[in-house]
Amino acid sequence: MTYFKAFDKKKHFAWMEKCLLCWEAAEQCISECITTGKNLSCCNICRDCAEMCGLCIKFEAQQSTFFGQLCLVCADMCEACAVECDKYSEDSVACKNCAAACRACAAACRETASKSEKEANQ
Repeated sequence: MTYFKAFDKKKHFAWMEKCLLCWEAAEQCISECITTGKNLSCCNICRDCAEMCGLCIKFEAQQSTFFGQLCLVCADMCEACAVECDKYSEDSVACKNCAAACRACAAACRETASKSEKEANQ
């Protein structure tokens, strides 16, 4: 797999850090929702988001040819999670943090997917 050659390593690891932070924020949001019994509509989308972030990191580690495509799906899921968490961000720090982390991850995933696709087409 040659896609890694095109990545600026600092930017690439910045993507990974944003993905990990999103994963962690989604898990914290889930934990708060379950503990308090509030904002439970966040749980499913946060679970999806956390799982996708983890999967994206795993696909990158194994240099999957589907990594770029998965990053786009991850970005879509993160954006959906951010929208849902925004509904509760005034009442919940975890939801507010999750929404912000999701937006950062979505932007990083889109940029990473674009670079991955460019490299694959060369």
